[in-house]
Amino acid sequence: MNEWRVITCSFLTALQINGKTYTDLMEQPLILRNGKEKTSVGWRIIRTHVRRISSLSSLPPNTFEQLLSLFDNTKSELRKVVKGVMSPVTDFCAKEEIKTMIKRFLSILNSGHSQAISDRVDTRTSLAQPYIVQVQEALAELVVHQLFREILWVALFVPIDGLADRKSSGRIADLFPEELCASVGCLAQDTVGNLLALIYHMMLLVLREGPNKESVTSYKRHEVMNEVIISALAPMYANPDKFPKFTETIMSLPFIMYEHVLDMNPKKKCPGMNGKDRKGREMEDIVKTIIVTPPNDVPGRHGLPNSRGFYCYRSFTDVFCIPSDFEPLPSS
Repeated sequence: MNEWRVITCSFLTALQINGKTYTDLMEQPLILRNGKEKTSVGWRIIRTHVRRISSLSSLPPNTFEQLLSLFDNTKSELRKVVKGVMSPVTDFCAKEEIKTMIKRFLSILNSGHSQAISDRVDTRTSLAQPYIVQVQEALAELVVHQLFREILWVALFVPIDGLADRKSSGRIADLFPEELCASVGCLAQDTVGNLLALIYHMMLLVLREGPNKESVTSYKRHEVMNEVIISALAPMYANPDKFPKFTETIMSLPFIMYEHVLDMNPKKKCPGMNGKDRKGREMEDIVKTIIVTPPNDVPGRHGLPNSRGFYCYRSFTDVFCIPSDFEPLPSS
């Protein structure tokens, strides 16, 4: 039910941005393109089938394959970026020590995970648990590191041509400011947790790759680790003064811009090119400090920082609303 509510509200938000009503969309099918071939899919399929991809097997074969490809491609692109940044490119580790560094983090994150999940009744008391402290230190280390900036940038903050009005660029983050930022202006706990879970999952995949692939059966699956990560993050958000570097980082990340990242190329798994000399960007080219400019009460009435005026003031927060809330916006 929660997944359906999120999908429904996301869908209604998209309607409002596009100036459409639900009735308009019911009369206009979604067209999936695969080269010159086109497939017409009703909007109800997206509403009722996205929650469980396996349910799409009831669709015609061509439609099923295209939808699976659509979702898999999105995940695949982000995984490539994660793999690319877990390397010497971001100073994550030395060239020959990638798997060694990965196993270090996996070992820490898997310590005491069962107890961590059961101890979530009071996040303040869980701070006393030694393993929780170790997990929190590891998570803070990852979030503060350049690799987290790169993943956040590609996943949510990189400008997309034509997203705003088919002419101007926009960011996915600007569609959901309330979900990405807490009321105090920091990057939201769920956003941080989900990206950390993605990093964890990629760590497992890297260990299983190559001629010297290793077994990962001793480590928890990423679905389980996501709960451990959220459990460990809760006291870090509840007690910001105890985690100063982590807190400083999550307060600054909503202000991230191009100058703060290598802008990884998903296909090549390497940094983007500098505009001047067309050479690959390096750590020396990056502005290390992200300046938090006032007012920093994000998400505010004007969206996230550096949105250039493109934002949506209604997203997952307003799940319960009336149909008139989603009438087309007046043309400017």
